[in-house]
Amino acid sequence: MMIVKTNFFNKNSVELAQSLIGKMIYRKYNHLDLRAIIIETEAYELNDEASHASLGYSPKIKALYMTPGTIYMHFAHGQASFGIHSRKNGGAVLIKSARIYPDDLDNSNVIETMQSLSLLCGGKKRSTDKLLTGQTILCKSLDLKVKDWSQKQFNNTFNIQNIDYEPQKIIATTRVGIPPNRDNGLLNRFIDYKYVRQSSKNPLTTRKKTNFILEDHWHD
Repeated sequence: MMIVKTNFFNKNSVELAQSLIGKMIYRKYNHLDLRAIIIETEAYELNDEASHASLGYSPKIKALYMTPGTIYMHFAHGQASFGIHSRKNGGAVLIKSARIYPDDLDNSNVIETMQSLSLLCGGKKRSTDKLLTGQTILCKSLDLKVKDWSQKQFNNTFNIQNIDYEPQKIIATTRVGIPPNRDNGLLNRFIDYKYVRQSSKNPLTTRKKTNFILEDHWHD
């Protein structure tokens, strides 16, 4: 495994969103290595009506005008979400869902730590396959907080890494929770087909008709 180089992020948001599928988030937490393989992303650009940058610049979105690869943490319904600035001003990729690194599935210290960080109401623990499903749950399970990481650069305790995994097929579909008339029809959400059941919303099984296409993945 190797930390990706800074120039990896110097892509338009759609290209970066696809390239991040299969990459690993590494997070050092209390002497534990928390590892998550990205399975779902969403792309946003400046001229995209759903983008935070579409309404104009503000200090809260400063990360979207900094060096490609700058961490963009923000709140969604009062809870933390994690994104990464791409090549162009205003561009970003939102990390929607991930899966636990396979070697860690039998590591009780890692699993129990993630579960304790993202407890359900009443103190109930999340199932292993749902510990990283959804942008805010992912941030809880990896202890990613807006105040700690917004507008920062990746480092040795939090970074993106290459691993020996290449998704064979990627689903391109509509993004989740985008209001009508705000470019909600763009197929800018990308999911590793093999792990679509662990995505925030499965376009293959939803009752409401959802547009999607299945693509053979291209290699970097």
